[in-house]
Amino acid sequence: MSLTGALEAFPLPEVLRLLARSNKSGTLRVDGADLQGRIYLTDGSLTYATTRREEDLADDLVGAGLIDSQDWVLVERREKDVVEVLGEHATKQQLTDLLADQIADVIFRLMRRTDGDFEFSESVGPRYNTGIIIDIDASIAEAERRNTQWTEIEQVIPAITFHLRMVPDLTDRNEVPVPAAHWRILAALHGEGSIEEVARRLGMTDFAVAQIMAGLARDGLLEVVDMPPPAGYGYGEDPSAVQEVAPEPPRESPDEPDVDDEVLLRSALSDVVATDDGQEVPALARKRGLGARVQEAKEAGE
Repeated sequence: MSLTGALEAFPLPEVLRLLARSNKSGTLRVDGADLQGRIYLTDGSLTYATTRREEDLADDLVGAGLIDSQDWVLVERREKDVVEVLGEHATKQQLTDLLADQIADVIFRLMRRTDGDFEFSESVGPRYNTGIIIDIDASIAEAERRNTQWTEIEQVIPAITFHLRMVPDLTDRNEVPVPAAHWRILAALHGEGSIEEVARRLGMTDFAVAQIMAGLARDGLLEVVDMPPPAGYGYGEDPSAVQEVAPEPPRESPDEPDVDDEVLLRSALSDVVATDDGQEVPALARKRGLGARVQEAKEAGE
């Protein structure tokens, strides 16, 4: 079965619910102007979703401390599912929570695009089998909740590429209680960093990190220190709306000729001389220096 359409006519939640009711297995690909996503289903339930490279799943799981990088080769070979190579102290529930968070994050981001197309194919499966099943209705509900909360986060941190740092002085406060989850974020900040950077280091979603960092900023523990680069993005940001500032052209002195520096230097360093009678010399001889040439030019003009 192949199912295609436009998100403008068929919103993503409706498409997912249709696939769930039909107990479908396969891949739903969503292509937007600035974002592409893949959502994987098994018997009407979700197993994984991403808007990045599928290889990034390994980095996420290693960063979260759920697997050992050496065991990942068994998943690559399809000899085992992800749930079968969990680390000694990792649990199936931790893996489920991480994947549910990522899936809801992908749906949330794709829901904000209404001008894309989608295509479902039963013949395409995920590169890695997670062995985890996530309910579609629960994921959609979480995505809708995040859509509401992101508006509040943007009031504090407008984009995930904004850099934040710990405030240098808390002398007006006697105690600053920091929950363990928040301390983990502060430690991964390395003094200064963005939501995007911290999320990659910890194997967490941008939204989960943004929630905590926005709360820390509201509490006066973090502060925004700069603006994101022009290529940066926030959820729902339209790249076409970003205006790039053209660099200021170099100023030229009216008294100096327009000389190509590269040509001048290459000429000064690589030119050779010939004998007075025009015959070639047996070996290359270094020409007189650049300073001597400039001095001769000055004397000739006097």
